[in-house]
Amino acid sequence: MYLRPLALSLLVASLALFSPVAHAASKLDVLISSTVEPDYEGQPVPTAEQPVYYIPISSGYTQRGQPIAGEDEVPTKRVWPQIKKVLAEQGYLVANRELKPMPKLILVFQWGTLNPLLEDNMIEDPTGENATLEFSQVSNLNEMLYVTGGFKALKQNVIDQEDALARATENRYYVIVSAYDLAISMQPKVNGKRQKKLVWRTCISVPSRRTDIFETLTPMIAQGSRYFGRTTDAPIEVEAERAGSAIPGAITVIDVVDDKSSGKSKNSSSDSDKK
Repeated sequence: MYLRPLALSLLVASLALFSPVAHAASKLDVLISSTVEPDYEGQPVPTAEQPVYYIPISSGYTQRGQPIAGEDEVPTKRVWPQIKKVLAEQGYLVANRELKPMPKLILVFQWGTLNPLLEDNMIEDPTGENATLEFSQVSNLNEMLYVTGGFKALKQNVIDQEDALARATENRYYVIVSAYDLAISMQPKVNGKRQKKLVWRTCISVPSRRTDIFETLTPMIAQGSRYFGRTTDAPIEVEAERAGSAIPGAITVIDVVDDKSSGKSKNSSSDSDKK
């Protein structure tokens, strides 16, 4: 029995999708760093029976550091439903318009790209062989280290300095969820400014190389949600599947078999043989 050309091509492509190469390429290394501020440590974690209510605020899509041309901006409507869902699963519920029960938190969420911002510098060559030496430095390194948990990692000595800097100097996609104390925000303004006090913040990121933000948002939010309101002593890296990924492995072109009575291969040389 011969397979029709189209069916055979689909079979080859389907098998390629499940190749080890394709399986590895579909994985994401989700990096999570979460911190509860000292004044709020030890408070009970929300549950379905004893939820914590909040007011949501979206800071929207933001490109941090060096902007990358061609990146598509992700609208709030693509992100908010996912965040709302996982927050509810962790015992955080959106307050109603009547504010009953009274919410305790303001949750601010943002997402986008986080890239090292390189600045070229020149210094005098100490060897005297050249007039100057050129080098690049990451001017937003502190921000990169904070989001990737680099400061924690170096403090805990769980990874060496090279690993921490490597994570902090690669292009990444990120999601950050920050919780603020609503009661503090409702107090009278000081010097014309509304007071705010951070309760906890969870930073989630993945390398942006060979992927796009639409593939990474769902796994980032899903993996990071279990650490909302909790502290990670060091950054945690979790392997996750891309959302809706269909990355082909190596596809080999094979001779197509004609399913007609002749059973011969259908190729350019067959026509010349007939002449």
